[in-house]
Amino acid sequence: MAAWNLDRSGDVQQLDIREGQNFDAALRQGWRDLRGLWRDGQNFPTHMLPIEFKSTPKPRDRQTPLFEVKSIDQAPEGSKAPLRKLEQVFGMVPNVAGLIANSPVLANIFVPLFQGVHIGTLTEGEIQTLLLTNAVTNNCTWAVAFHSFLALQAGLDPTDVQAIREGRAPRERRYAALSSYARDLIEKRGDVGEAAVRALLSAGFKADQALEVVAVSAASTITNYTLNIAEPPLEPMFQKHAWRPT
Repeated sequence: MAAWNLDRSGDVQQLDIREGQNFDAALRQGWRDLRGLWRDGQNFPTHMLPIEFKSTPKPRDRQTPLFEVKSIDQAPEGSKAPLRKLEQVFGMVPNVAGLIANSPVLANIFVPLFQGVHIGTLTEGEIQTLLLTNAVTNNCTWAVAFHSFLALQAGLDPTDVQAIREGRAPRERRYAALSSYARDLIEKRGDVGEAAVRALLSAGFKADQALEVVAVSAASTITNYTLNIAEPPLEPMFQKHAWRPT
């Protein structure tokens, strides 16, 4: 298997990750480069190399799943382009994207929202703090594992990742403020009050970023609700971060 990485010219460098030794670096660099491409309004390179993973479905009580995890070839025509964009980001089509693809309407709403979140003013570490907090608050097991993995790749301290997974505040001040604010947004249905916003501002954020967090919450709502409805299998690469609500 090979992961992609981009050099400054936008060309892809193929990395050997059969032993996993270069994957973390490739993913971190890939996020940085793709954020730059989105921010500059450039098109995605069309020659990125996908990573293919096989998932082992977990036992289910239902006889037949109502929603299939779609590959790009299996997806409805209107979902193919959004899936290709996500494949370029992750080097694969995550199971959550394969589920969203069942609805072209949802797929074409989610992917631009996902793109917009990742070209905003928040750092990747801050975004992953929000996405992980949202997943825990929404009791979304797949998303907690996925964003635990990505949060570590984004540079969060493992103790902060574990704290969020346990519903506690991370030690890093900005992450703690974001996590608390995100949890309040979900639990109070947005009615957080001025004090919650001012607490976020006191950690160094700006007023417009309090609203930008709502966009991240919207992205989480799409993925977390879809995952909770359909319960897809967890890909092997994320299984070490498997999570269950306590």
